[in-house]
Amino acid sequence: MLLHPASVTARTWGNPARSSASRQRAAGAGADPWGLSLAQAVLSAHLNEALQQYGSAALDAVDLPPLSSSAALAPGQIRVAAALFWARWVEQAGIPGFVEALCERLMQGRLQLPLRDVTAQLVRFFRKRDERFGPEERRAIYDRVFGADSNSAFFLSWGRLLAELDGVGRSVGQATPSQLARLNVAARELGGLLSGVGGMSAFAARDIVATIRSALAILEHQEIVASLGPGGVWNIVARHGPRFLDRPVSPSRSVALAVAGQTVLTWLADNAPQIAEGRVVVAADSAVVSAAQRYLLESRET
Repeated sequence: MLLHPASVTARTWGNPARSSASRQRAAGAGADPWGLSLAQAVLSAHLNEALQQYGSAALDAVDLPPLSSSAALAPGQIRVAAALFWARWVEQAGIPGFVEALCERLMQGRLQLPLRDVTAQLVRFFRKRDERFGPEERRAIYDRVFGADSNSAFFLSWGRLLAELDGVGRSVGQATPSQLARLNVAARELGGLLSGVGGMSAFAARDIVATIRSALAILEHQEIVASLGPGGVWNIVARHGPRFLDRPVSPSRSVALAVAGQTVLTWLADNAPQIAEGRVVVAADSAVVSAAQRYLLESRET
């Protein structure tokens, strides 16, 4: 494969005013099966809040302070956590690591593929590797926000919220007042933890989600599909991931966990005012209950 230098163009983040997490959810999971559009939307919503609070300086701030809120919970910070939680599971699925490994092998001549039109994308992605968060840095961000294992404060609180949502889903008829009271307590506890997410987390989330977006675009290119096999992005990763990443991958399961987890945390952000006051109400057939049950189901599978 012959690779030619390509000019590096600046990566831009979409106009936050044009992105809406609520509009994205209204479009349905079928319009966003991997959760990427929702991740971009919740980060755009956070950036819009930051612009209102800090002005244009928020656009370039790396270590942005947590968004202040008159309420007990900070929706903007929870949205950042939602996007990072999604990215954490997508990372487990193999993206962007698979494309990073693919580019490295191609550029070093350790892999030969009949590529032509996609070459510029590959070169651009490879050259920008020192300008974005690398694998170890991404893992450090995830561990700082969520903890390194299932015994972290986040995951213990997360498990309680999922259990309460699952209980609502299993109820006959409407949820009882005691069920809703426990749900509000669990949601407020988790929301309180995530309201403190600050520092460079928002900057990192935007960078990581943009990297994932670029990696997915490369894998969707027809020349990559023709070279690495049919079946779509995640079949390519499932087929070649263990060799490229030197670890087992389960893309379908990990993406399902990413989408379900992000849906629950975005609900938490959207309903923060009601949760803070202890008056959130959830129906057994609601999207957030379905997402919680899907997460629990997928997380139990080995």
